[in-house]
Amino acid sequence: MLLALLSGNLENMSIGGSGEDDDNPPLYPGKQPQDVVADFLTGVNEHVVQTLIKQFSHRLLSTLQIEIVITVPAVWSDRAKDLTFQAVGKAGLGEFKYSTSMIAEPEAAAIYTLKSLKGGASGDDIKVGDHFVLCDAGGGTVVSELGRDGKPKASTNSH
Repeated sequence: MLLALLSGNLENMSIGGSGEDDDNPPLYPGKQPQDVVADFLTGVNEHVVQTLIKQFSHRLLSTLQIEIVITVPAVWSDRAKDLTFQAVGKAGLGEFKYSTSMIAEPEAAAIYTLKSLKGGASGDDIKVGDHFVLCDAGGGTVVSELGRDGKPKASTNSH
């Protein structure tokens, strides 16, 4: 639903529920989609901050630089990305020092894969000449690691 609201692609959208008008998003009188997303992110932020404070203390958390990375579908328009960034800005994440960046989901999956292959559980670091295949299948990104012989070793679904 978030993707549909921010990208403006509300055709054939079904969010479940009952009633005659199930194919339309719920109405939020007076709210733009980015405001609805900002409200959601505010709630997520409150939960995350409270959890981190319980685990690490407010004092320690206030000394850390927090990095927020927003991932977006590769096919999103610049407008959809901008609206998403606006929603993050409105979400009230400013209690602690943080920086915000945005990256396309396939790029994020590739970076995660490279980091996870470095010093992996089996002790096999990725080396020059190693390969992996990343497939952004539009609903789940699949990554396959290829062995030095070119045969698949492992697959991960980052969705």
